[in-house]
Amino acid sequence: MSKYEGSSWEAPCVTLYGTVTAGTLQPVLLDNTGGLIAQMYASKDDGTKSAVPLDTKTAALMTTAIAEAALYAGDSFTTSYTAAIATDTTLTLLAVTTASTKYTNLDIELSISCVCDIKLYELPLINAVAGTTSTVYNCNRTSSVTSSTTVTHTPSAVTVSTTILYAWNAYAAQTRKLPTFRLNASKNYYLLLTPTAAGTNTLGATLTWTDVSNGS
Repeated sequence: MSKYEGSSWEAPCVTLYGTVTAGTLQPVLLDNTGGLIAQMYASKDDGTKSAVPLDTKTAALMTTAIAEAALYAGDSFTTSYTAAIATDTTLTLLAVTTASTKYTNLDIELSISCVCDIKLYELPLINAVAGTTSTVYNCNRTSSVTSSTTVTHTPSAVTVSTTILYAWNAYAAQTRKLPTFRLNASKNYYLLLTPTAAGTNTLGATLTWTDVSNGS
C-alpha cells in the first residue's frame, strides 16, 4: 500500500482509500474544511472492498494482527501430546495438510526432560499407519470451524526425507520454541524427538497454528 505522511500503519497487499463515490473508491483526502475523513476503505488484491475501522475520536486506524484476526475468525487451532519415552526410542508427530485455499502457519513448543535430538522433516514417506489421531481444538471456543490440517502421533514405518526444516540437540531439560513455519498444502511434516539420556524421559510437544489465506 502507499504510505501517507504522518502515518505509521502499513500492511501487505492492501490499498487505502478515503471515500466511495458511486461504487468507486476515491483516494484519501481531507474533507472540505480540512478536517479528518469520517471513513476509510480498503481494496485488497482479490477485489473485495471493506471499511477500515477508525477510532471515533482520533480517526487513528484500528488494526488487528494476523494471529488475533485468525483467532476471532475461528482459524486458530492447537493440539498437544506428551509421553514417557525410553532411551533411544522416539516421540513422533505427523502433521498432514490438505489441498486448500488456506495455508497453515505452525508454531511448535517442546517440553524436554533430558538430552534429546530434535528434527522436523518435510515430505516423509508414510509406509504403513499414519498414527493415532491427536485431538485438535479450535482456540476460539465459540467457533465450529475445523482445521484443514490433521495431526497424529506414533505413525509407523516412516521413511524420513532429506529435507530437514529444523535440527537441534537439546543438551539438558528445557522448553524450546521452534521457528514459525508456513506449511505447504497437501504435504506431510514429521516431528521426531529421540532422547539420549539413560532411563525413561518425559517429552511433550504442543502444536499451535493458524489457517490463513494465501498472502496473509
